[in-house]
Amino acid sequence: MRFQSLVLILAVLFASFATNQAIPPNNLRRININDPRVIEMAGFAIIEHNNQITGAKLRFEKLVDGYIQKVGLETDYHLTISAKNGSTINNYEAVVFYSPIFELSLKSFVLIHA
Repeated sequence: MRFQSLVLILAVLFASFATNQAIPPNNLRRININDPRVIEMAGFAIIEHNNQITGAKLRFEKLVDGYIQKVGLETDYHLTISAKNGSTINNYEAVVFYSPIFELSLKSFVLIHA
């Protein structure tokens, strides 16, 4: 499942670079990046990443873009996040899983711009 998410993210990114705009797959829907709940999920992704990676000290800067993928009651939030690492700001692609039963979990977090 994690590998499939990474492949999906990479496909969206390559399409984005090729056409200079994000093109979501059919089952993804663009979300409002100014929604406080979505911004909270981006912050959650940064905190979880920092907890999982020894020495990681990323700080949330802003939410750049986002898509939602719903399957029944479960939802994947595909988020492009700008985060600061020391004095450097990079963009990251995070997938946050939400389920009413399991709450939030970070499925993936990868650097997309260095």
